[in-house]
Amino acid sequence: MLENVLFFEQPYRHFLCFDTFDETVVAQAGAVLSGPLPWEERVGDFFVTYRLDLRRLYMLRPDAPAFVRDDFLEALREQMQILFEVPLSADDIQVLGHRMVPGQRIGVHNDNPGLGYEGYRVVVQFTRDHSPEDGGLLNIHAGDEPEAVYQSIRPYPNMAFGFEMSAHSYHSVSPLTRRPRDALIFNFWHQGNTPAVERSVRQTLAPLFPDAALSASDPGERGLHRDGEVSATPNWPAPRAAQALLAEWGMGGAAQAGGLLLAAARSCAPEPVRSPEVSAAMARLGFAPDAPLPVSEAIHAAAQANVGLSTDPDTLRAALVLAVWVASAPSRMFTHEHWRRCAAQVRPWAHRLPMRAMHLAETLFPEWPQAGTG
Repeated sequence: MLENVLFFEQPYRHFLCFDTFDETVVAQAGAVLSGPLPWEERVGDFFVTYRLDLRRLYMLRPDAPAFVRDDFLEALREQMQILFEVPLSADDIQVLGHRMVPGQRIGVHNDNPGLGYEGYRVVVQFTRDHSPEDGGLLNIHAGDEPEAVYQSIRPYPNMAFGFEMSAHSYHSVSPLTRRPRDALIFNFWHQGNTPAVERSVRQTLAPLFPDAALSASDPGERGLHRDGEVSATPNWPAPRAAQALLAEWGMGGAAQAGGLLLAAARSCAPEPVRSPEVSAAMARLGFAPDAPLPVSEAIHAAAQANVGLSTDPDTLRAALVLAVWVASAPSRMFTHEHWRRCAAQVRPWAHRLPMRAMHLAETLFPEWPQAGTG
């Protein structure tokens, strides 16, 4: 599967494969998608489609087709890990049937991976005898505008489009005009952003900020989403959450001030009026209260200088990075690169953190590659 892949870095990381699965799987997929299925209509402000969770539908059934079986999905997950060089969860793989009929379309969106959302997707087409007059073109966009089309691709049987969801992964499907468009969608979760990670983050934050106790939605019920419309928690106080977490872990006032400032700097939000908490944290670490927010390295250095010899620099940095990561999670789009940088600063010193922080670090930043693997 997924042989002879054409991989592209622009306008975002994605690939095309025109011979995705073997003939047996292709025949099974075509038969399933063209047969009687209890399709569920999905309607949003920028899309209308039909969808069905096929892995759930065939769960424990003896007639389950190959493409929903564990061994097949594990092999596909391993291929995706190799292609994108990221750790993907073996426990969280979704297989959806996807159908569009004349009159339906999908507008420009990026499928942004918020907290607990899937981050990697393969869409395999099973639309036969397509002609240009049928519509239903996959459009890869270089930006969020409808006219920013980078490439248009006709649906072709056994053709796959795989991509890494990000702030830039804009795509759309043009309106269908004459015949249905059928596909299989395989969704994968990054090990650092699984539904279990989402539950852990929200359970950690809920006692400190009840607004964080938003119920984690069922992955099978997630719909398409535009940039920021679903994944972000509006007005989430990440700086105060970072400060509260560090206090909960028994870190002193200087560390708490450092965490608050790092989360404020990370948010990149405009500061029309400087909050009293930020001004107090600036003063606590020796900065002028009305000065611009310092860069992260200056904040780390100031926090270390103010905690003195009570905490070594690596452990302090690990605690600060972990607190900011958790505090920002409800309002941040997940990226592998940011996760990898934070993991490098947290994981080696996790055993020195307070017990609750240590367990949280192990959940959010699992070892990868796994010990004993290449």
